[in-house]
Amino acid sequence: MLLLGNPGQSGLPGPWLMRLDAATDTLTALQELADPKMAFNHTPVGVVLADGRVWIVGEPGSDPGIATHFYDPTSDALTPGPSLSRPTFPVAAVLLDTGPVLLLGGSENPYVDPSLAAFLLE
Repeated sequence: MLLLGNPGQSGLPGPWLMRLDAATDTLTALQELADPKMAFNHTPVGVVLADGRVWIVGEPGSDPGIATHFYDPTSDALTPGPSLSRPTFPVAAVLLDTGPVLLLGGSENPYVDPSLAAFLLE
């Protein structure tokens, strides 16, 4: 199981991508935040792709972002993914039966901009 996000409590450095082995009850840090004072204001979302990689949407900070990443658990490599067409706080991502991933997200302030954004990763 992969765990995403870091509370950034007291600006302490810490992992933002971790693997939980439920059989041994062991938590292993996979990726650290470059800037330990930067916390995730909104938890990133991830979805396992058909090829085993994980598409991760969300970045540290208080502003909605456009960056995405691919995490390959076999090589423990994090690589840039496609940029979203507009800044978005991710809410949910699901791998569709037909192959693409549907990502739903929204704006930072639903009272100012109540729009819901949807993206497809082909």
